Amino acid sequence: MVLPLRLSGEALAHYELLDEMEKSNWEALTTALGREFGRAAEHARQDYTLLCQRDGESLSEFARRVGEVTEAAFLSEDKSAGCVNQEELKIEALTRGVLPAARAELMRHDPQTWTEALKIVRLETKIKKVVTDANRARLAVPRQGTQADQAKSYNRASRSGPQGTLHLLNNLPNRPPKTEDYYGLLLQ
Repeated sequence: MVLPLRLSGEALAHYELLDEMEKSNWEALTTALGREFGRAAEHARQDYTLLCQRDGESLSEFARRVGEVTEAAFLSEDKSAGCVNQEELKIEALTRGVLPAARAELMRHDPQTWTEALKIVRLETKIKKVVTDANRARLAVPRQGTQADQAKSYNRASRSGPQGTLHLLNNLPNRPPKTEDYYGLLLQ
């Protein structure tokens, strides 16, 4: 029988604990293994429906997780029975769970293969990183001449005489203008 050669870890240990009657009968064997490990696929399908990129999780980590969960959830699906192919399931999970900007790009381009979907999302991630880095660089660099302009403005304000601004304060009348004077000036 080929099955024991394909098993590893807990599944192999569980297989070795079965009696010879269960090992020789395919239906009894699948029932015994299914009893022990059948809930894993059920949990994997729940995980598949809840797949979402976590805060701080990189795209490559999320894509790897999508691949693993999809394969675990739909490992036993018979492709000849008309079931959706795993690649389509991966694309669907990636589109549903990835961050919004990349999701919009995936929906716009409608990838047909898993590789194409990953390429689109990676490109969107690179674009977002370039824009973010450019914005940070723009905010981090002080504007040219800002300190020089402040120094000139300070010098002008502190000087007295016709070139500075203090002469304007010295030339103001002692009393505020009357409204009639103001309007009279406008009418002339």
